Amino acid sequence: MRRVLSLWFPHLAIDRVTRRDVSLRDIPFAFISESANRVALHAVNGHARASGVAERMSLSDARAVCPQLAIRPAEPRADARLLRSLARWMEHYSPSIAFDKPDGLFADMSGVSHLFGGETEMIAGLTGKLERFGICVRAALADTAGAAWALARHGCGCTIVSPGAQRAALSPLPIAALRVGNDVAQLGRRLGLKKISDLYPLPRSSIASRFGLETLKRFDQALGRDDEPLRHIRFVPALKETLVFAEPIGRTEDVEAALRLVLERLCARLEQKEKGARLTAFNIEQVDGTRQTLTIATTQPSRSPAALLHLFRDQFDKLDAGFGIERVHVSAERCELLTTAQLNTPGKGTRPADETDTGLIDRLVNRFGYDHVLRLVPAESHLPERAWLAFSAADTSHHAPWSAPVAARPLRLLSPPEPVAAETHAGGGTPPAAIRFRGKLLALIPLGGPERIEPEWWHDDPAWRSGTREYWWVRDGDGHHLWLFRVGEPHAHGAWFLHGFGG
Repeated sequence: MRRVLSLWFPHLAIDRVTRRDVSLRDIPFAFISESANRVALHAVNGHARASGVAERMSLSDARAVCPQLAIRPAEPRADARLLRSLARWMEHYSPSIAFDKPDGLFADMSGVSHLFGGETEMIAGLTGKLERFGICVRAALADTAGAAWALARHGCGCTIVSPGAQRAALSPLPIAALRVGNDVAQLGRRLGLKKISDLYPLPRSSIASRFGLETLKRFDQALGRDDEPLRHIRFVPALKETLVFAEPIGRTEDVEAALRLVLERLCARLEQKEKGARLTAFNIEQVDGTRQTLTIATTQPSRSPAALLHLFRDQFDKLDAGFGIERVHVSAERCELLTTAQLNTPGKGTRPADETDTGLIDRLVNRFGYDHVLRLVPAESHLPERAWLAFSAADTSHHAPWSAPVAARPLRLLSPPEPVAAETHAGGGTPPAAIRFRGKLLALIPLGGPERIEPEWWHDDPAWRSGTREYWWVRDGDGHHLWLFRVGEPHAHGAWFLHGFGG
């Protein structure tokens, strides 16, 4: 019989920082993140929550409630690294581990619990060790991943469901425990369906028609009617080179020389395996047992010691030799295939590898952060807001060729479009002769249009429920090109908006 363990780390980000910085354990503390020009709380500790602060609250509101709140920028990549470390640690209990991002893990415990004295002793020992590590965890063991997930997040403490008893265990839980969106849970509450047991007497066709096929699928997976395979993680041992010193070192020049030596050894091993490093870590161990780590990421696989050393050199100011360094080692944490390529002939206008565009992006990403250097990728949509997506510049998994739009687009889009007042408008499918924008009256000269853009009916987007947009290019008295649109049918007086500048 299959037995799946779900581990949920409700305070993963907070636990990560308080394990090292004990001064944050006894004060209100929160991580902040910025999105859509709004700074909000990403994670808060218990002291902050007791003061009335909660996740997703704006920073200004949180400061008003708790003036002594200490904050730090959120670090999603550091949280992901901790989750991956926990997954590797879980290999002591099960060979089949799967991510439940961003703050959970699944483990297939079928046939292994007897090795730890039974299911009860296994769960108690596992969670006890994690709590001693400073990691808050909630666990649940059931026949299905869906039931284990639901009980870990919505149950009471650590739960073990007897084989075949997931139907009764899920009954008192809310519909949100089925891993469905908030909109589905809210719809259920409006219909008087507050608990999962309220779905049991309903016909399957009724559940699918009211809540969607995805909800029915999650319902069946939780009850064991539908199989849910887990994508098990395959941990590949990192390539590692170590250098031990007879006497401790401390000068920056000595550290750089040691790093150059271990990088040359590591890159030689990478070349033998026809691989290149995408994520490389440099670790130093001091005589007092303190450890420090520098990590760099590259947009393309690399096995050039000079290029990797150049990226590490930018982070040397973060190192503190303390009482001396007695050991260093460098490891290729993530590798990809890198076959031998033809080299360019010297003297033909070529550039060294560390001066290419890729090298510049690597330096910017490692200096400012993975999520702070972005690139744009085209999206399959003719709507201006959906015609592109932003990804990290270091993420090369998304490729799509840019194609010319059907009509000219502005250099700068306003998000959202700003309403303008049409001061004079003759109608008849023409743009206004003058508009008032941000308190200033602008006389306009038509340049081109109209371009009609219909809403994409398969997207339930409130921004496009108003109907067709009719776009016009105009020029104001100062020579600025503006991109206007009117909402409504042609030859009708509708609301006007400014969507962009320049062209």
